[in-house]
Amino acid sequence: MTQKIERLIEELKMRANELKSSLLAERETNSKLQQENDRLKADLEVLTDELSKRNAEFVELEKSVEAMKENNTVSSEVKVTKEEIDEMVKEIEYCITQLKQ
Repeated sequence: MTQKIERLIEELKMRANELKSSLLAERETNSKLQQENDRLKADLEVLTDELSKRNAEFVELEKSVEAMKENNTVSSEVKVTKEEIDEMVKEIEYCITQLKQ
């Protein structure tokens, strides 16, 4: 009977050590994931700020184009502006895609 109890105690000790090791590994994994999450949040904040700036620039460019249309002044400057607007739209769409991920 004593040997059986000692064997059970040893099995319990081994199981406790296994659980302790698993717990430590999970804590380490959790810590790494938390760091990555914090980094991603910081990246998201930077992208959000950039998106806001780009949206403001886009609105200003749209206003400029509308003003030029109203004044019937169509020149190469408008073409460049339209190209800039297209580029900014692409950047905004990219930022939105990144934010959704």
